[in-house]
Amino acid sequence: MSPAGATVGWGSNSRLMLRAGVRLKGQIATGVGMVQPYARVNLYLRAGGSDIANFVGPAATTAIATRTRGTTTELAAGDTLARNERVSLYAELGKSWASGGSARVGSSVQASVGARCRW
Repeated sequence: MSPAGATVGWGSNSRLMLRAGVRLKGQIATGVGMVQPYARVNLYLRAGGSDIANFVGPAATTAIATRTRGTTTELAAGDTLARNERVSLYAELGKSWASGGSARVGSSVQASVGARCRW
């Protein structure tokens, strides 16, 4: 929603974001299928820069910049149950923490569950 008589636009940051991570995976044969537990750790590094929101009105223009430089650490663990070659079930829990920089990006505990079917 824009204020009356104004337009709102934004310019995105074109800076680089890097990710480095490690994933450990196991495999256990069971009577109901192959169980594949895993854990992963990721480190996200965002280079400096800013996202800019522009508010343009009849009398003035205002630009609001938000810094995007920062580091985020992510930790997740999950499990996949491969029932056969075509059907598998999965579940994952994960969380992200702001680890530094001017952009503090983190999350509460996130969860996902689902099924994968191959045709």
